[in-house]
Amino acid sequence: MKRSLAVILFGLLLIPSAWMAWRNREMPQFGRTHDDAIHYITAKSLAEGHGYRIQNLPGSPYETKYPPMLPWVMTLAWLKNPRFPENLQVVNAIQWAVVPVFLALAFRWFQRMGLGPAQRWAAVALLAISPYTVLFGSSIATEPLFGVFLLVALLGFDQIYSGAQYSPVWAALAGAACGAAYLTRTSGIVALVAGPLAFLLWKKRREALLFAAAMLPAVAGWMLWSKFHRTATHDVILIYNTDYLAYLALNMRLSDGSNILWKNVGHALYSLGALALPLELDSFFWQMIRTTAGVAAIAGIARKRADPRLWPFTMVAILTLTELLLWPATPNLRLMYPLTPLFAAGLIWEAEHFCRNLRRSFQRPERSQRFAAWLIGSAGATALAAAIAMPLFMDFAQLPGTVSDNERVRAENLQAYRWIESNLNPRARILSANPAMYLHTSRRTANVVCPEINWYREDAAASLAVFNGLPAYAAANGFGYVYMHVSDYGAITPDHAAEARHTMETSTMLHAIFHSGGGTLYQVSGPVRRAAR
Repeated sequence: MKRSLAVILFGLLLIPSAWMAWRNREMPQFGRTHDDAIHYITAKSLAEGHGYRIQNLPGSPYETKYPPMLPWVMTLAWLKNPRFPENLQVVNAIQWAVVPVFLALAFRWFQRMGLGPAQRWAAVALLAISPYTVLFGSSIATEPLFGVFLLVALLGFDQIYSGAQYSPVWAALAGAACGAAYLTRTSGIVALVAGPLAFLLWKKRREALLFAAAMLPAVAGWMLWSKFHRTATHDVILIYNTDYLAYLALNMRLSDGSNILWKNVGHALYSLGALALPLELDSFFWQMIRTTAGVAAIAGIARKRADPRLWPFTMVAILTLTELLLWPATPNLRLMYPLTPLFAAGLIWEAEHFCRNLRRSFQRPERSQRFAAWLIGSAGATALAAAIAMPLFMDFAQLPGTVSDNERVRAENLQAYRWIESNLNPRARILSANPAMYLHTSRRTANVVCPEINWYREDAAASLAVFNGLPAYAAANGFGYVYMHVSDYGAITPDHAAEARHTMETSTMLHAIFHSGGGTLYQVSGPVRRAAR
């Protein structure tokens, strides 16, 4: 009976993500985040036997930036149905299928960490109704799959700590799972340090060696493959698409480090609070509340720092956060998503600590203490209600509105794609923010790149210089056309979208030849390299 009740409850928790996956089954947002389209384009290349290549870029360079695990999985959609965009529905089903696996493994990990039945159901519910989980279940994203591999490894760690038989096998399994996680997201490299270190702290040297030996082939294999297949180039767009470190070196100075760290710490705490309070409000007071929720999650984890079972996940989290805080990209909850089971447990532990203190305050004889407890308890109850209501509001009210907006933008883009397919030379090259244009038109494309370091430096002029120089770049590199939708400007440079759009619309080197709602196709004036024709 208990098992049946658990299955029913687990099924209820899947409703928000399942409903969103159905509502968003055609993936109208496809390509707007760039990475999702690149993953799917490389999956197409693999499925067709062309190798791991970014086929939308001129020359079809090898993909040496993003590791291939998710594209390997996505090849199933191309093999089942090679017709695009119809096969996006297959991708949608595959992506959502990862969500219940992630949640089930998280539930098991909560159980192994000593959370009681009510606690672990609360923690799983926190993950299941999170708008991030709901969105990841209906879009192409590496985070849930990475989280699955990481949790498999962590459960292997706990088996070894608990004294299970065949600990060498569990150590090798954990290492192989972390290798698979690394092949999903390169940030998983931190496990190569965290895993052996945790085993050494447990005084298990043999297991540390077996773990490293099992993970190392994936790490070394991808590093060597990408090194020998990387395209040698000075083209900033090609560097952006094929080489993390070279692009970082191209844009970042040593003097930027302290500024990046300062901004990222505040942004990370604020983003971490989105696990409980995901609503975005433009208010300093709200920023403080969400940041407090983020701090509470960390405080709850810190209270369990003496528990050796928690060390592997804590070490992975510390090294991942260090990586994110030093990288010139805002560390939002998307980038931290594989760590959310640990943060959810931290919130539960901190809530328990809060309730214990509150109970003691109610038992104090002083009236002032009891009155203060009522006030603090009321605030806590309000926060709990908000943590339930806000995600559900976003899941069933805000996100459907986002789907409708994406459907409108897609319809306008499709008009332009059909015109391009009918009127432009098949060899034409087009600069476009959305790589999905290639899948719709078979025309080679390249994305518009605006370094995020400009945001850290608060350098508006540098951001706008990207758009000022875009026509000249297009002409010099064989791109005879530029396509931009009004929504693209905000995605590329959120703080200067209006100025960037004005720069493009008033450029003397760009001539608008087709409009479709908010989308505009420009032809580049002046001499364009022959390859564009």
